[in-house]
Amino acid sequence: MVASAIKQSGVAAPDGETVYTVFLLPKVAVIDGYADSRNGMGGYQGSFRDERTGKKVYYAASAYTDKGNGVRCTSSSVDNISIAASHEWTEAVTDLDVNAGKLGWYNKRFGEVGDIPINLGYPLSQLWGRVDGCAVQKEWSNALGEPVLTE
Repeated sequence: MVASAIKQSGVAAPDGETVYTVFLLPKVAVIDGYADSRNGMGGYQGSFRDERTGKKVYYAASAYTDKGNGVRCTSSSVDNISIAASHEWTEAVTDLDVNAGKLGWYNKRFGEVGDIPINLGYPLSQLWGRVDGCAVQKEWSNALGEPVLTE
């Protein structure tokens, strides 16, 4: 979807720094290999090389959280979407090329920085907060040994 939009000049040309983000419509599943948003995944991020410019294209996809789709941290679909997007954007910063096996920061047992508190079993209701009114996920801090919210 992102490659097609870039090819058709529907979005800005890749610059190697932008994370193109796709927010899916209700009832549309995010599927990444063996995982999908109907079974506990809120989104994913990755990269590919643009065939015209040769530059890396970084992208994220976020499910519309509703009954049976996405990750429900709150009762608000809008908040759940922004929580999932903040999760993917944070992981894009630490592991831009995760799907290519080039990891900048990764815990072999618990996954990427946004996955660690989830995989450690923290309740989803405790893994988010607000920054300037927007719902975002708390991310793992090695220094503090717990999920934190930073502004």
